[in-house]
Amino acid sequence: MPRQPRLVIAGYPNHIILRGNNRSAVFHTDKDRRFFIQCLREAREETKSKLYAYCLMCKRDHPYFTIFTESRKTF
Repeated sequence: MPRQPRLVIAGYPNHIILRGNNRSAVFHTDKDRRFFIQCLREAREETKSKLYAYCLMCKRDHPYFTIFTESRKTF
């Protein structure tokens, strides 16, 4: 059974968890980590979101965002 769509309310923080398939590593090198951080920056700027914190780990990532747009599809 598929998951329900994420409830996103503009102006409220969201804890987002990213995981690798079958709990495999998401980041293999420091270059991967730097690329992901750059993607976070660009997404934050394009969507006018506020990034409070993030924690990069080998097998998962935990960015904590407030999205100031009604449409999560833009993020």
